[in-house]
Amino acid sequence: MNQAQIDLHRERIPRMPAFNSQLITKSDRYQLLFVWGAIFLSFMLVQVGAASVSGIWYLFASVMVVIARPSLGLAMILGGIPIVYNVSPIGVNMSIAEVALVVVGTRALITGRAKVMPVILPILLYLFICMLSSAMEYRGKAAITSWLQMFNYFIVTMVAFSVYGRNTKAIVLAMTALVGTSCFMGISLMAQGGGGYVYAIHKNSVGATTATSLVIAVEMWFRATMANDRKRKRIWMLLMVVLAASLFFSLSRGAWGAAVIGVLILTAMRQRWQLLIRLCAVLIPLALIGYFLLPEDMQSYVSSSTDTESHSFEMRRENAAVAWEHINRNPLFGTGLGLRKQQDATNIILFTAAETGIIGLLAFLLIHVVTATTVLKFRPRIDLRDPAFSVLGLSVALLFGRLAHGMVDHYWSRGAVTAVWCMVGAMLGVAAASKTAAQRRGAH
Repeated sequence: MNQAQIDLHRERIPRMPAFNSQLITKSDRYQLLFVWGAIFLSFMLVQVGAASVSGIWYLFASVMVVIARPSLGLAMILGGIPIVYNVSPIGVNMSIAEVALVVVGTRALITGRAKVMPVILPILLYLFICMLSSAMEYRGKAAITSWLQMFNYFIVTMVAFSVYGRNTKAIVLAMTALVGTSCFMGISLMAQGGGGYVYAIHKNSVGATTATSLVIAVEMWFRATMANDRKRKRIWMLLMVVLAASLFFSLSRGAWGAAVIGVLILTAMRQRWQLLIRLCAVLIPLALIGYFLLPEDMQSYVSSSTDTESHSFEMRRENAAVAWEHINRNPLFGTGLGLRKQQDATNIILFTAAETGIIGLLAFLLIHVVTATTVLKFRPRIDLRDPAFSVLGLSVALLFGRLAHGMVDHYWSRGAVTAVWCMVGAMLGVAAASKTAAQRRGAH
């Protein structure tokens, strides 16, 4: 067969169409605009000193959304995650994302059918160990705050997203809302030269949520590429560039590592290393250009990442020494939940062991192991171009990326950790829906 015949043969092969499973429609765009409008209004109210009014407004908006379309409440939660201000009018420290989470989670707990097996078992074990440790050495308000915080993430968040996250279009909308808000925060951070604070939010918080959004954008780009969706490929590539630049200018080195680990896990899930090479061909030169654009003091800060004599390393060594003191006092059950609120807990492994002992640490790590095995179990059942596959990949990518970030920074800080458990809950909902669909096919 000569070259002309080969070319003719290729022309006869139909091009694979874009995989149009649950793409965002015009109606969905209007809903996203409503979510971003609600977030922006809350943000502006905080800026003018009306934080309590901001919380009341977002509560009202969330209730209206849940009444009209409960699944859109997921976008109210994820989209509000980067706005970490305390907006509670009743003295309980809550962000707008947590306000929406209470509304959506309450609706899900009352009317929904949560699908949280099998991850719920190690979670309940860990929460029980936390209570046992607190009974042995009670740390007062710090213990109560820590336990309620974990209950919110482990139970309320996962129930809400396992119930409404089975609608994968709702998850795509929610992730898009988060990426949009993160782009706003990231562009604002770059506009002021990077580092420090932006709108009174610390760079590490901005960096963590930007890293989360970057991992999401990479997964959306992977899916659009494999589905041969050129329009969305270009859109998500542009968003990746903005988020990557924002992440770099945040100077949050732990967030850099979380993003890298998340992207590597996504690539391994899809076995598409060539796509990763193409992505690196864009992002690595961008990072080098960004480095040389930084002021000299920020370049020195970045260069000190491997300097073991730096102030940052010294502070983390001191924090680790404090954790080891508590571990040695009670290696089995720890010295009580709440230590993370009383010390600078910049290592999730050491401080989990310090609070709840080796038993508590093993239970905490077991949550991650069970999550990963659940994802691997359902991975072969779902089309790589399906949004459900993205949910599976992002659940483990964000979970282990956050765990790695927590080795050098605060794990339980408000913001990115909420997104992690949102995606784990959504993964459980998707897995349950996949299992039900397989059973129905088998019955027929």
